[in-house]
Amino acid sequence: MKFYAETGQSNYEFIMDSTKNIVKSGQKMFDCDMHDMGAGRISLIVNGQSYLLQLQKEDGLYKVLLNGRLFQVEVIDELDYRLKAIIGETESDKKEQTIKAPIPGLVVNVDVDENQLVEKDQKLMVLEAMKMENIIKAPCPCRVSRIHIKEKQSVHQNQELITLTQLDST
Repeated sequence: MKFYAETGQSNYEFIMDSTKNIVKSGQKMFDCDMHDMGAGRISLIVNGQSYLLQLQKEDGLYKVLLNGRLFQVEVIDELDYRLKAIIGETESDKKEQTIKAPIPGLVVNVDVDENQLVEKDQKLMVLEAMKMENIIKAPCPCRVSRIHIKEKQSVHQNQELITLTQLDST
C-alpha cells in the first residue's frame, strides 16, 4: 500500500507492505514502524528514533501534535495524489488556519498579539495538559488574525485557540 502525507511545507510518501514500512521525503528513504497506542496516539519509529504523535481527524485532515508543534496533515492515496498533481490545487482558502486545542488543558500564556507577524516555529502560546506544558508554534510565516482564548482559561479538545493567515511567499 502506498499513500502520501502533505503538511503544506513538506511531502512524505509512505510505502507499507507485510515485510517492511518505508517513509520517503524527497530523495531520502527511511525505515519506519508505527504502532497504534489508542486514544489517537501513535508511536512512530523512524531509523531507530522514536516519536509520539497525538492525532485527531477533522474536516478530512489530520491535526498532528509532535514535539509541541501542531501540524495540519492531508493524507491521500496514490490515485488521489496523482489526480491532484494533474489538476492542481483548487482550494483557495488554505491560507487561513485555525489552531485548535489537541487535548483539554489550561492556557498558561499567550505569547502573541492579534495582527502580529510571526515566523515559522515561533512560539504562539503554552497549553498545559496532564501536568505537561505544550508549546504551540507557528506552522509557517503568518499573521495572527484572531486570538480566541485568554491566559489562565481552561479549554476543551477542539476549541479554537488562534487563527493564522499565511503570508504570501512572493
